[in-house]
Amino acid sequence: MNYFKDFENRLLPIEEFYKLGVQIIGKKSLNIKNEYFMTPDLLFTELKDYKKQRINFWEEFEVSNRSIETEEMKLLLFQNLILSNKYFDCYLLTDEGIEIKKCFQFRSVEFEKFVDDYEQYFNLGFAQPSDYTLLVPEFGIITTIFHEGYVFEYSGNIVSKGIAKGSP
Repeated sequence: MNYFKDFENRLLPIEEFYKLGVQIIGKKSLNIKNEYFMTPDLLFTELKDYKKQRINFWEEFEVSNRSIETEEMKLLLFQNLILSNKYFDCYLLTDEGIEIKKCFQFRSVEFEKFVDDYEQYFNLGFAQPSDYTLLVPEFGIITTIFHEGYVFEYSGNIVSKGIAKGSP
């Protein structure tokens, strides 16, 4: 039995991530290129209206004086969504995903298991000083942990079953 079979079922073509991201962004997506999702500073510069929050302990983390636990990553990625007490689909793009041209799909309630499987699959700690971009279509949210120690959050169109609500 392949231990990684369940994890590999979470892998989606990176193009699916781009499509969902563009749907969330909506009309503003006209100038957004797919590669912007791989370079969040370009993406959020183009979006302009987003929330930006400094991660106070990032410098300590970057120089290995501090680690980031799974629960902290969850708080950074999901921000206020974890308060919704609702299970929702998540799509995540990481450096490792970009390397294999895949994004990761999981339910919010499965985040801890996803992180454990991710670490086993890549033989690497999940929390790294790199970029993480999370799409939560049901809430129309794009959240990025940026490798320079910021969390960016954009609220756009709510997307259900691959179709933006309110879109033609």
